Amino acid sequence: MKKIVSLIFLISLVLVVIGAPTLAADQEETVVFARGEDFTTLDPHNNHHLSNQVVDRLIYDRLVELQPDGSYEPGLAESYELSENQREVTFHLREGINFHNGEPFTSEAVKVTIERLRDNPTLVRAQAFGPDQIDRVDIIDDYTCVLYLKTTYGPLWNQLGSICHIIPPKAFAEQGVDLFENPIGTGPYRFVEYLQDVNLTMEANRDYWREDIPKVDKIIYKPILESSTQIAALLTGEVDIVDMVHPDQVPVLEADTGITVLRDAAWDA
Repeated sequence: MKKIVSLIFLISLVLVVIGAPTLAADQEETVVFARGEDFTTLDPHNNHHLSNQVVDRLIYDRLVELQPDGSYEPGLAESYELSENQREVTFHLREGINFHNGEPFTSEAVKVTIERLRDNPTLVRAQAFGPDQIDRVDIIDDYTCVLYLKTTYGPLWNQLGSICHIIPPKAFAEQGVDLFENPIGTGPYRFVEYLQDVNLTMEANRDYWREDIPKVDKIIYKPILESSTQIAALLTGEVDIVDMVHPDQVPVLEADTGITVLRDAAWDA
C-alpha cells in the first residue's frame, strides 16, 4: 500500500472513507493514521481538535454531509425543505438505520442531539450552533421532524453538515456524558477502543446504510507529537498516513516512490 502525506488534514479522511485506489484492496486492510495531537475528550459536541474531527466524521453521521468541494449532500436526512422565512427546516429522515448499539435512528435522535447543543452553551460546538440559533425541534413522526431557528442563520448548512453529529437518544439518556467513553454513532466505522497517548481503533460498520463505504476494514489513529517521529514511522511502515508535515521535509518524501504527497485543499469542519 502506498504511503500518503497530506499537507491538508481532512483530505486524508476522504481517501480513507471512500476508499481511494491506493488505500482500498480486496483483502482485509488496516490504515494507520498519525497526527501530532491526542484527544482531550471524545464528546463530539465538546471538542475542536482536528484529531477529534476525523474520528467524529467516521463514527457519526450528520443530517446533511459537507463535501470536499463545499457542496452538501443528503445524509441521515434524505430530503429537507427550508421555509420561506428561512427559520424552519423540515427533515425527512432515512428509514431502517441503526446506531452501532442496535438502537434505531429516528426523529428522537435529531431532537436530542440538536437540543443538547441548545441547552448546554458551554459545549464547544454550541458556541457555533447553540442557544443563540436553536429554538426547538418538533417531532412529526418517527421519520419527520422540524427544526425551528430563533433567527435566520447563514452558516446553518455548514454547521448541520460538519459539527452536528447525531447521537443515540436512549443510550445518552441512560449514560449521560459517560456515553462518550465508548462513542456510538451511525457512521461507517465503529469505535473499538482508545488507549490514551497510544492509539484509537475503529472497525468498519458492515451494516452501514451506504453500500459503497466503508472500503477499509480498520482505522487506527496514532497521536505522534514529534514531526520527525511521524516521518520515521511513515518511512518504516509503522503508519500509512501523516499530515501537516513541514515544507522542508516535502522534497525528501517526494523522492520516495512509495509515498504520495497531497496538497489539495479540503473542507474545514
